[in-house]
Amino acid sequence: YQIISPWIFIALSVLHTAAGFISNKSISENVFWFFTGGMALFYVGVINLIQTKNQADNFIGTFTFISNLVMTIFIVNFGIYNLQRNLSDAPSWLLMLNSVITLFLSIKNKRTERISL
Repeated sequence: YQIISPWIFIALSVLHTAAGFISNKSISENVFWFFTGGMALFYVGVINLIQTKNQADNFIGTFTFISNLVMTIFIVNFGIYNLQRNLSDAPSWLLMLNSVITLFLSIKNKRTERISL
C-alpha cells in the first residue's frame, strides 16, 4: 500500500483541481480554494512517493511523517464536517481512509527506523 497511497493522493489532487475549474465558469475564490487543496494533496503524494524511493533517509522519513500527520488532521476534521452534511460522499471517505492508512504506515516506518539505527 505504500506504493499505491502516494498515487491515490496524486490522482485525487488532479480530480480536486479539475473539479474546481469545471464547477466554476470563471476564476473565483472557489477555484483558488480547490486549486490550493489539490496542490496540497499533490505535494503530500509526491513527498510519500519520495519516501518510498529513499526509505533509509531519516530526514525524508521525518518530513514525510510530519506532512502526513498535518494532512491527516486537516482531512479528518474537514471530512467529519463534510460527512455531517452528506454521508454518501465517496471522495471524503476515500481521502480520509487513505490519509489515516498512510499516517499509520509513516508511524510504522519511523518505528522501524529507530529500531534499525
